[in-house]
Amino acid sequence: MSNALECKIWDRFPKIDYTSNPLPNKIEWFIAPEGPQTICCSERPSHRLSSFVLSTGDNTGQQYGIKLRFFYQIESPCQELLNNQPKTYKLMNNILNDKSIPWLDH
Repeated sequence: MSNALECKIWDRFPKIDYTSNPLPNKIEWFIAPEGPQTICCSERPSHRLSSFVLSTGDNTGQQYGIKLRFFYQIESPCQELLNNQPKTYKLMNNILNDKSIPWLDH
């Protein structure tokens, strides 16, 4: 049994699949293969935009997509301790989670 966190879909549009082109199973594994990440750093990483192509196993269709990945600051029980560090030790005072927003064609 793994203790690793898994990504999940929070919302989608359209709410239901097109019968001719459904959302692939476990698309979140493809969008974020490394899983959800929490990092501690002094500067927020740059946003990243990437493109991809999903194809069916029998080559009957392809879906094209792009993904925007960004980090946002979260509050942590240790955030107050990080903020109150002496300036000489204030190297990593941001605790950030990542989030990805994919767009797929239909």
